[in-house]
Amino acid sequence: MAPSLFWILLFGIAAYAIVRGDRELRTVSVACVVATVLSHLIRSPMNDAYSGYRHVEIGVMAVDVALFALFLVIALRSSRFWPLWVAGLHMVTVISHSVKALRIDLMPSAYAIAAQFWGYPVLIVIAVAAFRHGRRCAHSLPPGDHAIL
Repeated sequence: MAPSLFWILLFGIAAYAIVRGDRELRTVSVACVVATVLSHLIRSPMNDAYSGYRHVEIGVMAVDVALFALFLVIALRSSRFWPLWVAGLHMVTVISHSVKALRIDLMPSAYAIAAQFWGYPVLIVIAVAAFRHGRRCAHSLPPGDHAIL
């Protein structure tokens, strides 16, 4: 998918989660934005979207591992199920870096797709969690207080 589509989804869903979500959703959303910006800034220079993935992207891997650690802590402390999905989906991204480290002959495009694809399902889970949180909050308010959402 086009990188511009990901940026639009990232900022749109993050803004939605910040406005409609609880502290966990806000933390995860901001972490996704920060990690994406950092990954974009520290990724090896490349001519196109996939040619830079000939070797393990150490900086991107470090960001992904740190993000996974944050997701895992949130998932283990949360009373909700969505953080487990976010952590599990992002774990696949972390594993993609390990696979490239073990299989140097892995095609750069396969590595790039594996490292980047799982951000989309993570964003979808965040959007659904924010939507459901907003609905839960709306249903728990006394009648007449729905305008403050």
